[in-house]
Amino acid sequence: MKPITEVLEALIGELQKASEIRVKPAWISPGDRVPLITILMHDSELKPIDMSWKMVYELRFQIDIWHKTAKERDKVFDKILGHFEENKERFHDDYGWFDIRFTGVTDLEEEGVFRKIVMLRLRMVA
Repeated sequence: MKPITEVLEALIGELQKASEIRVKPAWISPGDRVPLITILMHDSELKPIDMSWKMVYELRFQIDIWHKTAKERDKVFDKILGHFEENKERFHDDYGWFDIRFTGVTDLEEEGVFRKIVMLRLRMVA
């Protein structure tokens, strides 16, 4: 199993490739400029597979897409969805990720900034 930091770094790279905007592994700060994507680990779970001591790691992340308009925010999300759908096999080959799912989406407007909260779940075997 790769360390969680490596999984997070790979996710950041893939989100940047898909969206072509900056991805920050922390909460938005007052000095940050939008458009911006923030990513935080939400939780994780370990489940034994069998008697061989192998485990399935289920990792969940909160991805927030921050933009100046709802239309642009939604375009960014569509690009991310497409990228993750088109690259499922490569993600498995390169990172060992499988069963990647976007499990929840919420749209918000906060002080003139449009935000989409996306929950992402992925699994890995170690």
